[in-house]
Amino acid sequence: MANRWEDARQAWRSVLTFVDSPLENDGLFGVADASIALGDLVAAKAGFETALISEKRSDRASRARLALAKIAQQEGRTDDAIRAFQELADRSDDEVAGDQAEQALIALRENSANPTSGVYGNLIAIDRLLVARSLEEAAAAITRLEAEDLSPGEKIALNFRKAVLAFRIDDFKTAIKLFAGLARQYSGRKKVDYEFWLARAYSEAGQTKKAIEIHQEIAAREKGDIAKESAFKAAWLAYNGNQFKEAVKLFEEFLVAYPDEREMDADAAWYIAWNLY
Repeated sequence: MANRWEDARQAWRSVLTFVDSPLENDGLFGVADASIALGDLVAAKAGFETALISEKRSDRASRARLALAKIAQQEGRTDDAIRAFQELADRSDDEVAGDQAEQALIALRENSANPTSGVYGNLIAIDRLLVARSLEEAAAAITRLEAEDLSPGEKIALNFRKAVLAFRIDDFKTAIKLFAGLARQYSGRKKVDYEFWLARAYSEAGQTKKAIEIHQEIAAREKGDIAKESAFKAAWLAYNGNQFKEAVKLFEEFLVAYPDEREMDADAAWYIAWNLY
């Protein structure tokens, strides 16, 4: 198998011998992929870094950054890996690469008894404090980190933690402002994630109508499971907020839009019956 990967690498390298070839980046990716399979991380890193210089497709650029983050992890450069995974999770328009980066971060956090040093190590520590509801300690850690010279990506990552902290301490005005600002900076799944948080903050603040509107906007804009989930949440929020007439209307619209979703349709039918009763 190793010989086959070496043959593949040499074949892709032959592509790179042609000046101004339209397949140059394909060749760089091919060499890098084969090098990873062969355990040659130095060559793989060089290939992906060179490809990033001229790569115009955002999905392939995200894939290269994800590979470089994994290489950093394999080389034991944990801080670099965490920083790269976090940047991808926060800013990538490629949902596949963003989700993989998020999963890699979760694994790093779970497998590390002590957070690494540096900004992203501190962010991991803040995450743990927020999960443990050690909110005063989380606030102190956020304040310390704010005093550092942070990159734009690091500031965004910290703002998310500030928003979660504000939500946890019932400072919904601050949480709404921060989550709304984060949602405006993104598209794709990351935008939706922040909008879900924003809707939660509006709901907890008693602004049910705003929360419903956010889920309706998501349902109208997105497709598949995300749209379905938001359509159902909009109806459920109306029901939970005692807006029974609106809840009946939204649940009926859900049944029309998703007639084959048995479990959720059954819930929707139950809510309609209860509201009418």
